[in-house]
Amino acid sequence: MNINPNKSQQLQELFSSIKTGLSIDPYNYKFFEMLGKYYLLKGNKKQALISYRQASFYCSNDNEQQILNQSINELQISGTYVPKTAIIILSWNLKDFTAQCINSIRQTTPASSREIIVVDNGSTDDSVAWLKEQDDIILQCNKDNHGFPKGCNE
Repeated sequence: MNINPNKSQQLQELFSSIKTGLSIDPYNYKFFEMLGKYYLLKGNKKQALISYRQASFYCSNDNEQQILNQSINELQISGTYVPKTAIIILSWNLKDFTAQCINSIRQTTPASSREIIVVDNGSTDDSVAWLKEQDDIILQCNKDNHGFPKGCNE
């Protein structure tokens, strides 16, 4: 894709503004919407889809939500596909820290963009009981603690 130098400079300035905005307020859906438009201008439909999903996740305005979902649907209809990101957590006891980690992921990423996989490495506290109650995670429970390297590889 050939972009003339003037347009290239404008895109660079736009990206810089979006980056600054997100560093100030990383939960502002408008910046993610702008980022989606930026990526469309650059011809990167996958990054645009990811950005629009994030914008939709943070947006609480119903009308804006419809517009964002329309942009997402148009990209998907055109064949743009981005697989979910697998977030893998190795757990061993420390249920409260594991719960904080999982809840943080839930609060900052749309379910449509991620899958949470937890490998419990033989916890003896109530971690496993709590993890089994979570309907949005994939759980593998080891009967014994296999150590960090082996637990990560499982």
